[in-house]
Amino acid sequence: MTNLIRRDELNKMLSEWKSGVFGKYAQQKISGRGTVLVYNEGPDILAGLPLAVSGRMFPDVSEEDAITEYLTYGVQLSGKYPADDDPDQILAITAEPIYSGRLGRVWLGGVIGASVNVSDETHKYVDCDSSGLFSADSGPFRLVAHVGSFAFILPNSTGGGHLVGKTTTTISGPSAITNVSVDDQKYECNCPILTGSGKISAGKLVVISRNMKTGDWQIIAAECES
Repeated sequence: MTNLIRRDELNKMLSEWKSGVFGKYAQQKISGRGTVLVYNEGPDILAGLPLAVSGRMFPDVSEEDAITEYLTYGVQLSGKYPADDDPDQILAITAEPIYSGRLGRVWLGGVIGASVNVSDETHKYVDCDSSGLFSADSGPFRLVAHVGSFAFILPNSTGGGHLVGKTTTTISGPSAITNVSVDDQKYECNCPILTGSGKISAGKLVVISRNMKTGDWQIIAAECES
């Protein structure tokens, strides 16, 4: 009965979302944590390094089981080292060391569980109209993975939550400002996680989030310096 109540609540929020009533509160409730659980398909990886999200952790489950799994445990995906020649890959940053063949957390906030009409397996984006959500060649959301019509989608560039991008200049100190590029869009960010003489070089992958009190974008996690 608990799962049915939680699923009803999720469906209610999704209905509001489809109709355009999906403010930050609804998005946060659906997306849950700023980190998600990932099964590492590649070699051991340290914390603070990029990982390419490549699909669901358990791709062969039924749609019904996928929904129950999502409501019970949250988002669960698979990941591996990023490819050099795939500009469309979805990148996360490891929040902890993850051994090969083991589970761990990565920064990939804003992931939403939703009902999507996936008409073409080659589609990497999701759009919407009065009929609901559907897969497409472009759109405001990225299609992370799906089982039947149940899908994980991620806001494409905008929409609040956590975003992953690259620093365009070196930043030193918590109050310094740098631009972070996310899908060709620039965000001015400070970096409260820096202390002392620490710095983040230009071209590093970072996770940014909007401070709800000040409205400023801040770097909350960063790829390790070599």
